[in-house]
Amino acid sequence: MSAAEYFLSEGWVRKAVTAIEKAKSTNPEIMSLASGFSLNVAYVIKDLPDMLRRIFGKSLTIYVELDKGVTKRFVVTKDIPDGVNPDYIVESTYEVARKIFSGELNPGTAFVSRLVKVKPLGKIYSNPTFTAKSLILFAALLRVIREVPTLWA
Repeated sequence: MSAAEYFLSEGWVRKAVTAIEKAKSTNPEIMSLASGFSLNVAYVIKDLPDMLRRIFGKSLTIYVELDKGVTKRFVVTKDIPDGVNPDYIVESTYEVARKIFSGELNPGTAFVSRLVKVKPLGKIYSNPTFTAKSLILFAALLRVIREVPTLWA
């Protein structure tokens, strides 16, 4: 088993991406859900703990670009990368992200409780099939990511 990394650190992100890519090629459920799926999303996480604040400042952004199931870009940066136009911008605090990624908080509950904000909100309701598929894929990927040895700040 590999050594644990701090949640959202460069090492943790690298291990999470590796786990996702492996699952996309070995896990039939994830292969099926991810195939043909395209989405650009920026997840902005605010109120970072000191160790991450020293690297990123007050917030960090996870930017993911999927094109027909292929990860084109997965970066953790201070801001939304220049020149990209995410389909959605998701926002939460570090504490909410920690609870979601650790399994303490269901993403749907976090959304309904407005602990996680999504922009543009109207786009979620205008394409319910895509939204449902996105949530199912995210839940499956969370199960994979939760297997990554993680330390919490």
